[in-house]
Amino acid sequence: MSPRGRVIVGTANWNDLRGFYSRGTKQSEKLAAYAARLSGVEVNATFFRMQQPETVAGWADQTPDGFMLSLKAHRFISSWLRHPDKAEPQGFARHAAMAQPLVDAGKFVAYLLQFPGKLSAEIDVDRSLGVLREGFGELPLAVELPDTPDAELRARIDEAMRTHNVAHVRHDPPASDEAAWPKDAGDLAYFRFRGPAVASSGANDGRLRYSDAQIRERATIVQQASEAGRMTMAVCYGKKDVDTADAALRLTAELERRGISVG
Repeated sequence: MSPRGRVIVGTANWNDLRGFYSRGTKQSEKLAAYAARLSGVEVNATFFRMQQPETVAGWADQTPDGFMLSLKAHRFISSWLRHPDKAEPQGFARHAAMAQPLVDAGKFVAYLLQFPGKLSAEIDVDRSLGVLREGFGELPLAVELPDTPDAELRARIDEAMRTHNVAHVRHDPPASDEAAWPKDAGDLAYFRFRGPAVASSGANDGRLRYSDAQIRERATIVQQASEAGRMTMAVCYGKKDVDTADAALRLTAELERRGISVG
């Protein structure tokens, strides 16, 4: 596990970042170019297709010391959140093998899992997370669950997260201690920041950009988690018209302006 209080900022994947790379940058050169400017990345491609350990080892080799990667668990794993009886040891074993090169290199943040569909009181979240924790062993986990107005269900989720040492992925929470850190488990904070709804002033290329105020608010959220002693992963993502690289670079700059080391 990475050191407590460490902050990593990046985007979801490194390929589709319009205007981020120098003209003529080859596909095989993009990860190294990305890692020269940002401190981490969330790999979403693994949700759709498992990667060979040799491929993942190549990602570790192409990035500098201190660069961190999270991997989105394959969709068949995510489906086990709803149907834990379908969990199979070989699925967990394949994921462990895929992550191992990053673990060995000290570059692995966590496996990210998304709960499929809607939550309901009938779903045994504690059992689902318990099955996943047993299957993944000591690998860090971050789970993205749908919001629910059911206070009792939220309390059950918080308790299950603590019990099984699973981080709760948060989307753009308000910049307050209570909202950013309700009762999360373990040492990992995982934030996914969606893109802004409208283009900021000065945008003239059709891309959506965060305003300076929005960047400052998200920096405060990350700062709160970091100062609480959590390893903090902040991922900027959104549709293709959202300038996620711009957001990640500006968020990094704002954190460093506050004296917070990123990377």
